[in-house]
Amino acid sequence: MAVEPIRFVHVEFYDPLATDNDERSYTYVWQGDVAVDSLSARLQEPAGASDISVQPDLGAGAEGTNGLLYRTAELGARDAGRQLPVRIRYTKKNSQTSAEILGLSAQSTAPPVATTAGEGLPGWVLGLVSALAVSAGAVGGVVWWRRRRKASTTQPGGTGFCSQCGNRLAEGDRFCSRCGAAILGK
Repeated sequence: MAVEPIRFVHVEFYDPLATDNDERSYTYVWQGDVAVDSLSARLQEPAGASDISVQPDLGAGAEGTNGLLYRTAELGARDAGRQLPVRIRYTKKNSQTSAEILGLSAQSTAPPVATTAGEGLPGWVLGLVSALAVSAGAVGGVVWWRRRRKASTTQPGGTGFCSQCGNRLAEGDRFCSRCGAAILGK
């Protein structure tokens, strides 16, 4: 049974918003550059906001571990080239950010993200794997270089191979009949 890879992309979007009016609105447009099997949207409600309206409907807000409310919905499959505007309107009486209102650090305002394989491994394990990969590449390069040099040398009977294209050379050739390269040593 083949296991399909799961790609999880987490996008956090920050954009300056005019705060000179209590009535605020913002539209984010998912461009839909690629087709997706399952698109989910998660909106962090601004702290201190009221009368929140979101289109498409992302459901009611659920409190996260940092005290902020999040609205989340599965929006299903999306074809490539099909845009999805997400519109939010709300009322907010001040210009403070959610982090400022709640006294949060930037790290604590981010919702939890799915982990990927390899996270949490000790650094020496990743270093060892990297060193082994580099060593294997170096050994492979040396073997390839030696085989190429051996193939381009003259064989018994006076024939050899072109060092540029690998074409078999006839005895007495000064240039390759296929690519025109000068034959070394002649």
